[in-house]
Amino acid sequence: MKHRILKQSRLLVLYLTLALTLSLTLALPALAQEPLGDQVRFGSNFTLKAEQKVEGDVVVFGGNVELLPSSQVDGDVEVIGGNANIDGTVTGNIGIVG
Repeated sequence: MKHRILKQSRLLVLYLTLALTLSLTLALPALAQEPLGDQVRFGSNFTLKAEQKVEGDVVVFGGNVELLPSSQVDGDVEVIGGNANIDGTVTGNIGIVG
């Protein structure tokens, strides 16, 4: 009896884990469409894909910024020690140093 209950509990945990994993996997594409907040990068590049939006500032130290067409930053873009390729829209200021 004890062994049977333990086996059923393990199956229940397995099913719940699978259900949670599947629900999170299916939800990820929907979450990717939400606007991003402030973005700060140190020593890495930042790329904003088409149709993506940042509601805030983008600041990159020692990396490059690329805004693809139809992307949008509702704030400032600052690049220190890198390059910027801006084909999207920036509603604030753009500053590049070094």
